[in-house]
Amino acid sequence: MIGIGQRVDARFEILERSGSGSMGTVFRALDLARGREVAFKTLRVESAIDAPEERFAHEIRVLGELTHSGVVQYVAHGRTHEGEPYLAMEWIAGTTLGERLRAVVPPTFGETTALGAGLAAALAACHERGVVHRDLKPGNVMLRGGDLELPVLVDFGLARLSSDASLTISGTRLGTPRFMAPEQIRNARGVDGRADVFSLGCILFECATHRPAFRSDDAMDVMVKILLERAPRVRDVCPTVPPALARWIDRALEPDRDARPEAAELARALAELDLLDAGPQSAPFEPSMRTPFSNAPSLQSEPVDNDTTLEAIEHTVPQPSGSFVGRDAVLARLDGLLDHARTTIGIWGPPGIGKTRLAIEAVAQLRRREPSVSAVFCELREARTRNDLTRVVARALRLEPGADAA
Repeated sequence: MIGIGQRVDARFEILERSGSGSMGTVFRALDLARGREVAFKTLRVESAIDAPEERFAHEIRVLGELTHSGVVQYVAHGRTHEGEPYLAMEWIAGTTLGERLRAVVPPTFGETTALGAGLAAALAACHERGVVHRDLKPGNVMLRGGDLELPVLVDFGLARLSSDASLTISGTRLGTPRFMAPEQIRNARGVDGRADVFSLGCILFECATHRPAFRSDDAMDVMVKILLERAPRVRDVCPTVPPALARWIDRALEPDRDARPEAAELARALAELDLLDAGPQSAPFEPSMRTPFSNAPSLQSEPVDNDTTLEAIEHTVPQPSGSFVGRDAVLARLDGLLDHARTTIGIWGPPGIGKTRLAIEAVAQLRRREPSVSAVFCELREARTRNDLTRVVARALRLEPGADAA
């Protein structure tokens, strides 16, 4: 059994236990050779799962075939001193999509679109290499930094590699019922990438409407529904979902796999969607299902001011990590406005739709074209009153109290 502080192969130092499942345990570890953290996954040889070592070796081979920012990256594999197989992968700091969907604030339509574009692009890269994930669900999607625009596919233990003979596990269901395509329920070994597209459709349906595409507390009942019924049309469940987004989710959930788009087509379509003028930004809240918002004061409530000292403001625009996906059309429109505008441009919407990231990307794009353009970033999260807001902006602009701000 691996212990905290133990070194494996003189390369990996175990830092802490991160999680465990039916097949083994995942640790956060330090890769001493590269000076970075990794996810260190071990396999329990006595696992109750059928053919655990075959599955583990299969996952290692699959990850070795893939190189895409939306797929967890392989680092190394081997055996511990105790003989347990291990797999080292990149460490992704963030949360799972499953955890994010249980948060107080649900995804907006813009975030759902960006998430779908990112996941579809990652799936397209997998399918191009002959890899079908076969277990796409919120728990197998990591969000870098908790950002819905930066999803990463993980857990390829059930993936199908076309160059391999299919891994056969008798008596074991391959997949998670609520996200399985009809053809996967019938024959998990004969599926292609369109089964993953169906699973992605189930995920996006839930993100957009706040309810599962197939509802039941019983796994067998869910599978029967998937086999015999079509998923509800998105706008029949939630009429506020933008029609363009709803159409692509509906297409992904077609029972006939020939009617579904390929992952690459879906990725392109979602990346090009422009939801800026599409109406409401998210589905209505269901108060009975959600935790109340924080009671932290807002600028509108204007509590009594105090002499709290705010930290000094950094005068540079942040450099976000990861690629910027799913907002191409909106960014192009904003870039056009910046190119011709002679006045202030406002970006508005509810929390969580990516307004700050969009503004940063637009400014970066403008500065690449016109290096002389200057920009100041103001961090407003700690501001609680109008006076706070004034002080933050004044400090960012290097204005002393009483200076002429005109």
